[in-house]
Amino acid sequence: PSGGHGAGKASADPAARPAAVLGPNDVWTVARTDLIAGVPVSGTLEPNVDIKINAPTPEVLDQVLVKEGQAVERGQVLARLSTAALGPAAASTAAQLRMAQADYHRMQDLYKEGAVAEHDVETAEVTLKNAEAANAAAARKLAEATLRAPVSGVIAQRLHEAGDRVKDGDQLFRLVNTRELEFEATVPSQYVGDIKVGAAALLTVTGMDSAGVTARVARINATADPATRQVKVYVNVPNPNGRMVAGLY
Repeated sequence: PSGGHGAGKASADPAARPAAVLGPNDVWTVARTDLIAGVPVSGTLEPNVDIKINAPTPEVLDQVLVKEGQAVERGQVLARLSTAALGPAAASTAAQLRMAQADYHRMQDLYKEGAVAEHDVETAEVTLKNAEAANAAAARKLAEATLRAPVSGVIAQRLHEAGDRVKDGDQLFRLVNTRELEFEATVPSQYVGDIKVGAAALLTVTGMDSAGVTARVARINATADPATRQVKVYVNVPNPNGRMVAGLY
């Protein structure tokens, strides 16, 4: 009887009873995570390097050696202009330069012997300098007839074909490098104080996975647009494997 009385006391003790019974749906595992806060913006990815390659002189395109979408290296030949006129012009100025050099040296020797005046030497020197300038210009035009890629990248546009006659300044190619893209965003002026150069940016790009692309703020414009009171912010977006293309939203 005494043992039974003790058991009854234990079960009646509130401290011995559970406060609550939890089922599987009542339990949640706690984990650390990062909370992301910032300014939501939208825009388009553009290539960080975007170069227009124009015709340096009015001439006929002899060869066009690259196609749209083709990767090229710096210094690679893209096209060649006809040198039917440029070649003889360069040869002529080179010959004139050699004659001017010979005449100048001859005048120097004659001046040392007292056979000519100092003025004659100075005239020969002026003629030589003019010949040097003319030869350099002709040689430069001849060299520019071979158009080369100024940087490594991809041909985004090819606007002319072999046989086309182009004018001075006509665009021939558009060359882009998408190893690093640039995202230009306009931010309301009240949020500009929250954005710093080097700050992280998380971009959700159309057609890419939902994890997003990590980037960094590269530049912040020093002035606001007077009409919208918004400030442009430029974000550099690494793209080493080229999986993103320019123009994505």
